[in-house]
Amino acid sequence: MNMKKCLTLFILILAVGIAKAQSNGSPPDTSKNIPVYTVSEASYPGGIGRFRQYIDLMVKKLAPDRFGSEQGVVQVGFIVQKDGALSDIEIVKGLSDETNAQALKIIKGSVKWRPALQNSQPVVQKMSINIPFNL
Repeated sequence: MNMKKCLTLFILILAVGIAKAQSNGSPPDTSKNIPVYTVSEASYPGGIGRFRQYIDLMVKKLAPDRFGSEQGVVQVGFIVQKDGALSDIEIVKGLSDETNAQALKIIKGSVKWRPALQNSQPVVQKMSINIPFNL
């Protein structure tokens, strides 16, 4: 046998061996329950745009003398519970005590949110939101 035929035969045997090793002829095992997680984040009824409208309205309702002439952003953290209620509301990054108190009041006055879902089951989720105080 010449070298070219030997090399071709060797490659053919190798290819068949690899193909056979990759497939043992039986269908894949689907009896294993591999967890699949679907997650949706907590959301304000009507979406984040509606929540921003609520925040803007509440900031404008607060007279400037209630938080002075201070301008800036207060970052508020909170947890959306399984029932949509907000808890553990806290200042993450604040301004003055008065402005921080108004930011907390705005978040505490929010309606219940739609809870986060994992595999169609409600779960708690930690969130944070920036509240701009720019009048």
